[in-house]
Formats: sequence, C-alpha cells, structure tokens
Amino acid sequence: MDWSSVPAGPEDAVFKVSRLFNECKNPDKVSLGVGAYRDNNGKPLVLEAVIKAKEQIGKLEPQSWIHEYQSIQGNPDFLAASQELVFGKEICSMLGNRLVSLQSLSGTGACSLGFTFLQKFAPKSKILYLPDPTWGNHFGIAKHAGLETRTYRYLDLSKPTTPMLDLQGMLEDLKQAPEGSTVVLHMCAHNPTGVDPTLSQLEEIAEVVKERNLIPFFDNAYQGFASGDLEGDAASLR
Repeated sequence: MDWSSVPAGPEDAVFKVSRLFNECKNPDKVSLGVGAYRDNNGKPLVLEAVIKAKEQIGKLEPQSWIHEYQSIQGNPDFLAASQELVFGKEICSMLGNRLVSLQSLSGTGACSLGFTFLQKFAPKSKILYLPDPTWGNHFGIAKHAGLETRTYRYLDLSKPTTPMLDLQGMLEDLKQAPEGSTVVLHMCAHNPTGVDPTLSQLEEIAEVVKERNLIPFFDNAYQGFASGDLEGDAASLR
C-alpha cells in the first residue's frame, strides 16, 4: 500500500505559536499560546496540590494498587467525585441515577463523545450552535461527528478596550435557532475571550434555551480558574 497520497494535516495554530516561542532566542519573549502554568523562568510549574497527591499515592501499599481494566463507564469513584464537583451535592442527591457520567480522554475526547451521541440519538440536534469566537477545535470535532455548525454572537467589541458579552445579539441568534438544536456554552472562563455572562444574564439565556427547547451543552475546562471558587464557577450549569 502506498500512503504517499495521504496529505499532511494542517499545523495546529496554538501549537505553532508554542513552536515559534521555543525557537525564539529573545530573552524577553512571552508565550501567549498553550494555556499552561510556567514559572518566572518559563519552566513548567507543578501545582502544590499535585505534589501532595503524588506523595499520598506513593504512600499507598502495593496491595492497594489497581491496574485492571476500568469499567466501560470509567472509574466509579472518579466519576462520582466529578459529578459532585460540577453539579454540587444537592443536585446530585436530587437527581440520583438520572445523572450519567462517562470518563473520556481529556476535553477533546469529551466533546467528541458528546457530539457523536447527539448526532446518533438526538435527531433534532443535528445543528450545533457555537459562540463566536470559541475554542477552535469545536468546529473540527463537530464536523467529524457529522453535525452542522452555526455560530451565535457572543462578544461586543463596540468598546475594544473593555469587551463585554453581546447579550442582545446572543439572545436574538438563539431565538432563531431551530427547535431542538444544541447550543454550546462555556461553563466559565470563556475560551478565548475570558468574558462570562453574569447570573442575571444567565437567567435570560436559560429562558431562551427553554423556550426554544434547545439542548445546552456545557464545555467545562476551567472550573475554579475564572473566580478562584469552584462552586461559584459552576453557577452557570447549576
């Protein structure tokens, strides 16, 4: 088999920035590419919580190590803790087994799994509404899942120095969405703008979502990084 006809995929824009950064010899360079912690010398910064977790794992008796296959859904303890982190104890208790969780391969894998599920089991949700702008990979993942993508207005640039949410434009676009469509919402720390709706704005958005019978699809990548409060950053989903 001759594979020479297979075209090379395009270079990822964000990783290209990182590559150029690494190649740059300027001592005053600053990376605005991949969102990763670095110290003042540009070296990876390991969070104190990660260090402590590794220390705790290292103290476990070998007999307690589990290297068997996980269940199809994933690690039950991890899934239960994740549900509580995102939804909170009260909602988890109220919904019980109506909450279903699956372990995936990072954010890309989670979106791929979710989009594919919608394509297969939600006939009215073949149209996926994404904020303009959004994380660039959303479009590619949706395309591979067989979903049509459209955008809704998100950022008001009438005052470039203080960008705000274009709530009116967003609501107008969502009101025009076909009933049953899926709307992707960033739970907090919107990527790439960092602009999030206020609680009162979220209530207006929720009303339109309910009115148009839209399926809200929350992308939760940065819980705790917007306000520094895990609970507060989950307000939009809850």
